[in-house]
Amino acid sequence: MQYHCIIGYGILGKNIFKILSKGNKKIKLFNRTQEKIKNLGKKKVFNNVHEVFKESKIIFFIVKDHKSIDFFFNIIKDKNILKKKILFNISNIN
Repeated sequence: MQYHCIIGYGILGKNIFKILSKGNKKIKLFNRTQEKIKNLGKKKVFNNVHEVFKESKIIFFIVKDHKSIDFFFNIIKDKNILKKKILFNISNIN
């Protein structure tokens, strides 16, 4: 199954996730600080960045700054995993 993933569980990410995840089994979440999302249940979260990019078709970035986005792309060793992905940056970066 191809998922849609929200990366970032801050104020905006949390609210978007709550709305989109109601009755939608295809939406999952990832946050660098796993402590923030531990209570959501294993079926609703990804455990690591590789899982996010391997299993998601659409990925929404809702993070605090460009360094946060760089973090995700720098961690990926095999850049082929990025092919045929739809990436949205809806972060509020000034």
